[in-house]
Amino acid sequence: RGHADNRSFSTHGSRTRVRGVDADRAAADTVREVLEGLGTHEVRTAAEALSAAFECGTWSPDVVVFDRSAGDATAFGAWVRRQHGMSRCWLVASGATGTPWATMPNGFDATLAKPYAVRSLVDAIERGTRSGRRPLTAA
Repeated sequence: RGHADNRSFSTHGSRTRVRGVDADRAAADTVREVLEGLGTHEVRTAAEALSAAFECGTWSPDVVVFDRSAGDATAFGAWVRRQHGMSRCWLVASGATGTPWATMPNGFDATLAKPYAVRSLVDAIERGTRSGRRPLTAA
């Protein structure tokens, strides 16, 4: 993005709040189990963009990992950026290898190609929580 990024994240206890949005429920559940198993993340999942948007109104995440199988990533990213309390959320787009990645969806901060290693996912999340945006969560 061509402008300074002054987002700051609130801390929710000692855990980073992550919303996983993926039509593949098994993949979403695996991501949730792995991240919560690290003890530094609180994760909630949704299978599609509309339910994720609705749930973000009651549980504000620090990071959203949005798989392109769950709907229109560009529309979801634009919606998040317009919401009070969500504009500072770090957005990560994911998709299967071979997905056209010519450009990152508007409003998103990072991309991950599936299949991805747990370390790659954690690194993508941590990029949104460091550099003055939010202190890294305690291990």
